[in-house]
Amino acid sequence: RHFGTPQTPHTMKVTAASLCLLLTSVSAWRQQPIMAKMAGSDFSRRAVLFSLSTAVLGAAALVPTKALAGEEFLSSPFIGTYSDPNHPRGYRKIAVSGEKAVLTGKDEPDADEWMLNGKIDGDTILVDFRPKGGPADLKGVYKVIPAPSGIVWPDGNKWTKKD
Repeated sequence: RHFGTPQTPHTMKVTAASLCLLLTSVSAWRQQPIMAKMAGSDFSRRAVLFSLSTAVLGAAALVPTKALAGEEFLSSPFIGTYSDPNHPRGYRKIAVSGEKAVLTGKDEPDADEWMLNGKIDGDTILVDFRPKGGPADLKGVYKVIPAPSGIVWPDGNKWTKKD
C-alpha cells in the first residue's frame, strides 16, 4: 500500500488488527524480563518462547496487508445488496472484479432488471447511469459514518447496504 492512497473500510479494519498484533507483541516482549525474575528459570524459558512467538506475530503485522491476506480477503466494501430510499420496493446489487463494478437492480418488483457499469477507486465509485437516463460518470462515495454504511450520491441520496 502506498502512503496517501485512500483505504477502504475493510482495509482499515485489517490495518487496525495488524496494529493490535504489533502492540501486543511489543508489550509481551517488554514484560519478559519481569516475568523471568518473578518465576525462576523454568518459567523464563516459557516467557522467552512466548515473547518470541508474539514478536513474530508482531513482525507479521508490518507486512503489507495485501501480501499478508491476499486479494480475495480484501474484497471491496461496495460488494453487496443495497436499498434505495427513492425506490423502496426495488433493490440494487453490486459485483466487483478488480476496479470494475457491475450494478444490477430493479426500481419496482415487477419492473425490468437494469444493468450499469462502474469503476471503483478507493472509496469512490463512478457509475455510467446513461442506460437509466442519467449521467455518464456519476460519483458515489462509500460512507461508514453516519451509520448505516452505504453509497452517498451527489444529490444526497444514500443507498444503504443490506448485507
